Amino acid sequence: MSTFLKHHLLVKKIGFTFFLILIFLLGRQIPLPGVDVNAYLGSENSFIRTTSSLTGGNLSQIGLFSLGLGPWMSAMILMRLLTLGRDSQQLSPKALSFRQNSLMLVVAIIQALGICISLKYKSGQPLNFAMVIVPAIVLIGGSFIIAWLGNINSMHGLGGPAILVVVSMMVTQFQHIPLMVDLFNNGYALAIIVLMGWSFISMFFIVFLEHSEYRVPVMRISIHNRLVDKAYLPIKVNASGGMPLMYVYTFLMLPQYFIMLFAYFYPNNHRLQAWSLIFNTYNIWGIFIFSILLFVLAIAFSLINIDPTKLAEDMRNAGDYIPDIEPGKETQLYLRHLGRFFGVFSGFFLVIMCVLPLLLTLGNTRLQSIAQLTGIVMMMTGILLSVIEEIKTARLRSRYKPLFSQDN
Repeated sequence: MSTFLKHHLLVKKIGFTFFLILIFLLGRQIPLPGVDVNAYLGSENSFIRTTSSLTGGNLSQIGLFSLGLGPWMSAMILMRLLTLGRDSQQLSPKALSFRQNSLMLVVAIIQALGICISLKYKSGQPLNFAMVIVPAIVLIGGSFIIAWLGNINSMHGLGGPAILVVVSMMVTQFQHIPLMVDLFNNGYALAIIVLMGWSFISMFFIVFLEHSEYRVPVMRISIHNRLVDKAYLPIKVNASGGMPLMYVYTFLMLPQYFIMLFAYFYPNNHRLQAWSLIFNTYNIWGIFIFSILLFVLAIAFSLINIDPTKLAEDMRNAGDYIPDIEPGKETQLYLRHLGRFFGVFSGFFLVIMCVLPLLLTLGNTRLQSIAQLTGIVMMMTGILLSVIEEIKTARLRSRYKPLFSQDN
């Protein structure tokens, strides 16, 4: 068996990923100690329930993995912001990992406390710190376990941490099927059909843009034949991919946890409820904030994915250059300009596709709970496309065994 897996890397990766998915699904069913799982005070907040699934969490059934990858994703983006304009390569991988884990711990503590003070406990006694601390620690530990599962899946499986998000989204969407059927049979058939059609259109555009690229002519000094005129630097048109959608919901959820904490200490403060409504997509202000964040993140991830600084440095070290543009700083500025341009394009594309259903269903709570389907479909499509690319790469080993053989 071990010999078979050694010579069939793709089968090994698929099997490993399925094993981790099984652990993930089982972990979602492990309840918190002392908690009445059917009495979650935030269960009426369908926005936070749905958005938690977009980061691999599960707030419809409180358990070990309810925080999902939210703390890990928040730590990742915060690290990017904190190291913006700095050379992160000056830090060792160990130092970077320590800083990221420290940020993740802080975010996980905030989210875990926000959830745990909103729970009802089996003891029936008034809420106190001792009752909250144990389930909070379990939630924090669960978030680190999920991050660890995602990291080892990146090394030995397919899809990295994102595959856990796909599984979480699929489970949540299956739970929405009865609601969609009920709406379809009670006068909202046209709305459901339009929403499904819009989601399929968004899927088509994601696939189309994934294979669309802008080709920057490049002169490569290592090429001395007729191919020199055909050399180019490919830049994806949708350079940000689907990542902004995952992270925008992470940003929107974080204030919700802060509000939960403050609501415990200031139960009679009605402004907190108003602030809670602002940070969800069920009102016009929440949709506006969602749109701005999505647009900004699209530009940010375009620049991160293109990485003009490293790209310009690699070209200069290799002796390659773009015609009529000096190597070094000018090349970096030119690539950064392209990154911003395609980032703006990605931002407008994502905002139009995701925000339009939210605006059209504004005021109808039941329709709004499924209006995020378009964004979910786009995220899942983007992640699955990256998995397909990983599969193609893994298959190269079986196609070119002599080239990749360790014996050669």
